[in-house]
Amino acid sequence: MFVLENKEGESPLKVAIKNDSTRIIELILTYLIKLKHFSLSRLISGEFSNLLRLNLKSFQIYINSCYFQTEQMKSISMCDLSDRKKVLREHHSCSVLDESFYKAYKIPDKKGNIIFRDEILPNTSSVSPEEPTSPNQIDGNKALEILEEDKKALQRVVIKGIEFDWLFTDDRIHTLMKDLSESTNSQLFKLDIIKDIVLFQWKYFKSAIIWQIFLPYLIYLLIFCVYSTWLQKQKHEEDEALGKFQIGSYITGVVILMFNVFWTYTEIRQIILYGFQYFLSFWNILDMLAILLNVMVVLMDFTNVSFNNVNRVGALAVLLLYLKLFYFMRIFFATANNIRMIIETIKTMKFFISVLFIATVAFGNAFFVLGRNSDRVDSELNAENLLDAIIFSYKVGIGGFITEGFGDQGDEILWIFYFLNSMIIVIVLLNLVVAIMGATFTRSQEYQDQSMLQDLTFLIRENEFMFSRFDEFKRAKYVIVIEPQIVDNQSEENWDGQFNELKKLIQKASDKHIEHINSLDENIDELSKSTLN
Repeated sequence: MFVLENKEGESPLKVAIKNDSTRIIELILTYLIKLKHFSLSRLISGEFSNLLRLNLKSFQIYINSCYFQTEQMKSISMCDLSDRKKVLREHHSCSVLDESFYKAYKIPDKKGNIIFRDEILPNTSSVSPEEPTSPNQIDGNKALEILEEDKKALQRVVIKGIEFDWLFTDDRIHTLMKDLSESTNSQLFKLDIIKDIVLFQWKYFKSAIIWQIFLPYLIYLLIFCVYSTWLQKQKHEEDEALGKFQIGSYITGVVILMFNVFWTYTEIRQIILYGFQYFLSFWNILDMLAILLNVMVVLMDFTNVSFNNVNRVGALAVLLLYLKLFYFMRIFFATANNIRMIIETIKTMKFFISVLFIATVAFGNAFFVLGRNSDRVDSELNAENLLDAIIFSYKVGIGGFITEGFGDQGDEILWIFYFLNSMIIVIVLLNLVVAIMGATFTRSQEYQDQSMLQDLTFLIRENEFMFSRFDEFKRAKYVIVIEPQIVDNQSEENWDGQFNELKKLIQKASDKHIEHINSLDENIDELSKSTLN
């Protein structure tokens, strides 16, 4: 009723969302949670963007309740996850798990038989070890041996499904990924269903990124570094007009240009797909600059531009190519958190850098004025311009004890400035850097998993063009999630921050308290109705 549409295509929920009536939306979603009917999610999937924008607690509870379990799924208690990740996420065309599924994970059927490869392991408690009971069944002794070997591999699991059929090829999944990547609500990524949706897709996108972009990039990086670091120098020192290094330089330059045609093609596809938003990404700007500089290096080399100028452009081009490796390091879980902490530290330090810059310029200007009194031409204090004086101030600030020429002036104020510069920049500001980095590290560790998932949504969005959802998911309708049963008091492998466990306990107690209050409200309403009747 609350989600059914009239002839105009509107429902009570849509009207409430259109009017930003958060209280009514909360009541409707609370009612839908009580229904426990996961298929209703299809009727409101088009409103996910607006509901995410409102940051409603009830919507987070609702979307996290959109799992389903068939009786068949409930009956499966053990399977083999030994050679797979801790949690397995696969797409399926039907909610009924077929024989191939049982075979892949060595799940016993109703009779206790385990389908193993192309044979059937009988239930050893009911079958004689001497002889098999059917032609395609192996003998009991062999079954006992195999079962003993695989005993440790089997573990207790919970199997559940997600029936978001629009998750595979519909445009709504693109909208959802966009909303998640731009969301400022980190609590969304704590939801199990959001985690399963993101990681399910990431499995396919990670493979596409590695094979189509990352590995070709490593080859290109190696070629360009050899070209700019070694080959160009050998060509410059070669006396022969068309020597082997001259020819090798031309051939390598042509290969580099061909690679850049491919990189340009991928960037154009992203511009077409994302429009103006493409230019708002730091990594995309880095890609464009790298392509431009790499092409410039080759063309400058072909046209015999000054070797020194080629080296200047080449140095910047090589630096940008290495910086691009940080982008690819986000693909791997082992390095993704480190890159995230670097980015967060840089963002946090933007105001500190402003303070450090002002302090450095202030003392540099003061040193420049006092440096006029120095008679020593070789002293760094006697700077020729203000920029050199600022550089002198920066050197002093990072611990450079440059005091040549200080005694020639007999001016005590110079030593006072030197002491203040060392005191403020070296002791105060640099210690402040340590404090900022420590706070950033603690915060990054606390939200490590959520930040990682949001980074994955960025990567999925940015590389959507290189993966064909239709080819991979044309028959997919469900996401099947297989996860080990976890004891409540079992400690987690990853540390989520110093106070994360305490926060979880408080949140759990708070949820129970709210649930108790809601139940009391319902009882009061029932008593009121019965009294009035």
